[in-house]
Amino acid sequence: MTAEEKKMTMSQNLSAALNPVKIDNPANVDPVTRQEVQKKSLAELKVEIKFHLGQMAGHAVEIGKCLIEAKEQVGHGEWKKWLEDNFNLKYRMAVNFMQVATRFGKQKRRVRLHCNRLSRRDEGIPEDEYGLA
Repeated sequence: MTAEEKKMTMSQNLSAALNPVKIDNPANVDPVTRQEVQKKSLAELKVEIKFHLGQMAGHAVEIGKCLIEAKEQVGHGEWKKWLEDNFNLKYRMAVNFMQVATRFGKQKRRVRLHCNRLSRRDEGIPEDEYGLA
């Protein structure tokens, strides 16, 4: 399967996950059944989570870059106070974002590979089987 085909399949799966089954006349369906029909399956949730994890990796890099730039502009000794005053963000989390930006800022593909490695490890697939060891 080519990368384009994989992207299309992922897009179709995400679309299916985001568009729950429609009930023609909700008044004719008991509340328990209606709730069950509207729930997403684990497979649909898995697709959606993987999509958002991929998005999150790129966002983490961009957040870190902005934090690095902001820290350069904030006066010496004012950084922690500036974070507290402007965000609901702990100092340690800000440092983590900045480290992600420093480490992966020029290599977004590497961040995505790392997320893929984590999700495949969670599925119980040994690292050497998916070539990211």
